[in-house]
Parts: sequence; structure tokens; C-alpha cells
Amino acid sequence: MSSINLQSNPQKLFIPTLDNNSESASLSSLIKVTRAGTISKKWQSFEVKFGDGTPKKYRVKIENDDTENYRAKVQRNSLGAKICRLFCYDTGNKTTKTSAANLFANYAMSLKRISSDKQSRVHTDYFFDQTQIQSSKDIDVEWGNGYKSVLAPSVYIQKMCETPSDDNVLLVLDLDETISTDHHFVRPSKLQGLDPELKASIKQFKETHANGKVVILTQSVDIQEGMITEKLQSNNMERRDFDYVFCREKTGRAHSKKLRFEEALTELKTGSWSPKKVVFCDDQRNFLEDVDNVCEEKDIEFEGVQIHSARPYRAIKHLDKIIKQSATNRKSEIQVTESEIFKQMTPIEQHAHLMLTPYVKW
Repeated sequence: MSSINLQSNPQKLFIPTLDNNSESASLSSLIKVTRAGTISKKWQSFEVKFGDGTPKKYRVKIENDDTENYRAKVQRNSLGAKICRLFCYDTGNKTTKTSAANLFANYAMSLKRISSDKQSRVHTDYFFDQTQIQSSKDIDVEWGNGYKSVLAPSVYIQKMCETPSDDNVLLVLDLDETISTDHHFVRPSKLQGLDPELKASIKQFKETHANGKVVILTQSVDIQEGMITEKLQSNNMERRDFDYVFCREKTGRAHSKKLRFEEALTELKTGSWSPKKVVFCDDQRNFLEDVDNVCEEKDIEFEGVQIHSARPYRAIKHLDKIIKQSATNRKSEIQVTESEIFKQMTPIEQHAHLMLTPYVKW
């Protein structure tokens, strides 16, 4: 029986977050169960070990309809659950089972797409465009630490705008690998914007949150080498789209984002404004945790949102042969498949790719 370790608590939701200490083994088990289920279309047994060490037995059945959309059904598979099924009783929490079923359905759809599509494309085709980002807006993934996970910041901001507020909400956005790639890309020798919907989403946020502010918090340097202006332009944005840009003033050792965020709060307060709530979008979980800790110390409500639009970019950077090819022959177009890109991702990135992009057509 395949064993999967999750960060979630069995008394709460079946949150599809891999445990940090066993992410590779858990990812392999999830893929193994999903593939077996899609081939046999019969019940597959598996065991989940939650963050507190509690093991629970489940089973899953994965089926697809005429349009190749996958559906999954998950049930508890303990002895008690088996006895209940003999008497036609339903078992387990409905929300828990729905979350688990969505996990396997998303995995099945993404794995099907990745394995069946052998066409090589120019590497820049694997950046997410406006249509692809919009297609992911209904996929809501919550990490075990309480942070949300979305493809691009605009997806989350648009959801925020559905609930207008007069509170002092501080929307904080990372720059590198959240709004733009972090340096010149290997082949086009230019920066790549990662969220074409962001400019319009920020405008909508300011309309629905009259007392809100939008700032950038970045480790980039505020001189030519940092290319802050160029990075924003790659996403069709300017500095004036934000209330503040908090960045490094000179080269050398970078202060932590925690310290930069504390400095940002101090500067904001000089204008007689302080946040009641902070929403921070960043591609790095450790930076979310840093800002989260500051907010907890200062009794400020916090929402962390992890961004994954740079996954293909990071994966392509890891392909040494592509980097070497681009360095020696810049006129050639680098061709890759999604499968090649997927293999270069870390287990956590692969998990996010399977969860957040099941409906994306590359």
C-alpha cells in the first residue's frame, strides 16, 4: 500500500500539501496511485500519514468522461468504514473527501496532458499567458501552513475584489519570479513578465479597497543592476502603479525581507497610516513565513499567498544543455517539451504544477 505524508491535520481538511521531510517519496506515491487508478479505473488503496503522525487508510477511484475530464471519488478504507459500506452508510467528512478527490482528479488530468503531449515547443511558450492564468482562477489550493497557493497574484487579487472593504489592507507583492523573471532570460536576452492580468487587478483592488495600499517588497537593488523599472515594464507596468517600492539601495549583502518589511511598516506609519491586514504574494515560502512572523509580533492579520508562475522558468534554467546551447548559438530557438520541463522541477514544484495547471493547454 502506498504511503503519503501530508502536512494537514486529520481533524481538519485533507489539505494537499506534501510533508517537507518526505516530499519526494510522497509525490512518487501520489503519482503511482493516480496512474494506477486511471489505468484500472478500480479502487486503489493508499495510506495517509498526517502532520501529527496519524495514519489513516483511504481508497480512490478515478474515472474520466467523454471530454477527458477526470473525476475522482475518495472513501475511508478502515475496517469500520468497510463495515459501514456493507450497510450502505456513507463514511468520512464530505469536505475532506472532496479535497482529496480534487487532488487526484487534478493529478490525473495534468499527468495525462504531460505524458501524451510529445510536441517540442520554443521554451518561451511555457510561460503562462493571460488565458492560462484565467483558466486557473477556480483552482483553490491551501498549503498545510495556512498559505494559499495560486498560479499568479492577479488570481488572488481578483478574488479579494469580490469582497470590497474600507479597512487598511496592505497588499505586498514580491518582484522577482512573482511579477517578472529575476534576470535576463537565457535565449531572448530580455526579461519576461509573469502576470499580464496584474495591472488591471491592482487597479480593481484600489477601487474596491479605498483605504488599501499596494507596495512592492523586493531584494532587487534600486540602481541599474537591479533593473526594477525594466522588470515592471516587462509586465506592462510602472512604478506609479504602486504606492511604494521597497528595495535595496545599494549592492552588497542583502538584508532579509523580514527587516525590509519592518522598515516598510515604519515608513508607512510616518504617513499616519498603518495596516490592519497584510496580504503578501511571494514565490518563496520562507519569505512568507518571515513576514508572517512580523505580523504576528505586531498583531496584524496576515494572509500568505505563494505564487507559482515562474515554475517553467526555473526548470528551464536547470537544463544545462539549454543554457550551454543558448550561450553558443543565440540565433537558435530552444525546443523543449513540457515533460522535460516537469522533470527538472523540485518535488514541491511538481506537486504545484500538477495541482494548479490541470486545465492549462500548452
